[in-house]
Amino acid sequence: PPSPSVTLVQTRSEPNDWFASLELTAETARRVVIPHRRPFLVMAGAIACFYGRWFTYSVFFWHSFVEISWPVVSLCAKRLKERYRAVRAAMNRELPEGLPTVEQAGNFAGRAVS
Repeated sequence: PPSPSVTLVQTRSEPNDWFASLELTAETARRVVIPHRRPFLVMAGAIACFYGRWFTYSVFFWHSFVEISWPVVSLCAKRLKERYRAVRAAMNRELPEGLPTVEQAGNFAGRAVS
């Protein structure tokens, strides 16, 4: 296959120039897509969801999710955030130096048992 530095003009001199051009295009697309594959997968999933064969079912799902599930999800996220902040504040209050190392915890547990 042509190296990435091969230009389209260089491939036109080959006997199968359409095939070489196609290979070059595919290789260039691969080099562009591979580092950013996750966002492309998300976009492809969204496109498939909304413009695919099951578009009507997707609309029903998203509408019901927004109406029924989203308030529950947002409430749970809010409660989780509040609990995290409360635990973090309690930890900072009880352990101002931070968590002990594994060695310190082992020594403390050894003293507590004996």
